[in-house]
Amino acid sequence: MNMKILPLLIGLVTLLVLSSCNLDNLIPTADINMSLVDGSEQTTSQVEIQRVFKDLKVGDVTTPCALYTGYVVSKLRVKAYAKPGSLGVDLSSFSIDYYFANGDSIPTARSESFRGTIAMAVPSGVVCSDKPSEEEPNGCTVNSGTAKFDYGKTVMGEAFIPIDDDIVTRLEADTRNQGSYASILFDGTDSNGNYYSKLVSPVTIVVMNVCQ
Repeated sequence: MNMKILPLLIGLVTLLVLSSCNLDNLIPTADINMSLVDGSEQTTSQVEIQRVFKDLKVGDVTTPCALYTGYVVSKLRVKAYAKPGSLGVDLSSFSIDYYFANGDSIPTARSESFRGTIAMAVPSGVVCSDKPSEEEPNGCTVNSGTAKFDYGKTVMGEAFIPIDDDIVTRLEADTRNQGSYASILFDGTDSNGNYYSKLVSPVTIVVMNVCQ
C-alpha cells in the first residue's frame, strides 16, 4: 500500500467512528435549561414598566390620576438546571439589547448592550453513585465510571432589573413602545473553565399606567 495514502485512510476511519458515536459522551459540554421567572417565581415572558400616577389637587379641584410620580420596573430571576450528562456552569453576567416590535433597535445611552452581574452556580447533570475518594476528593465527574447522568438540581438566581433608565425614558416618549422586547444573554464558564453563554427567549416589555 502506498504509505502516503495510509494517513488519509486512518483519518477517514476515525471520522466515521466518531460520527457514529454520541460525541457528548466523548467531549462533555454544558447543556443548561434556563428560563425567567417573576416575583412569584412563575415562568414569565414579559417585564412590566408601571408608570405611576396619583390624583392632582389644585385648590378645591381634584383631577384623578393626573400627576405622574415615576415608574417601577418589575424584576426577573433566572431559573436553571443542567440536562443529564451536562457540565456545571457558573454564570457571572448578562447583557441585554432592546427592540421595538418591528425589530428596530432601541439604543442605550452608551450605544452598547446594557450589562449587569449575576453570581449563580448551576450544578452538573451528574449523580455520584459512590463517596468521594482520594482520586476524586470532590466527588465524581462527567467522565467518572461511577457517575450516572440525570437532571441537575434546579437553582434560582438573585432578582435583577432588566431595563436601564434611559430605555424606560425612550419607551415612555415613543408611541412604538407597544410590543417592544428585550433579548437577554447570560454568560460565564463551565466546570472545565470554558466560556459558556445562553440566549433566553425574548422578553416582551409591557408599558402600563397605574393610579395610586
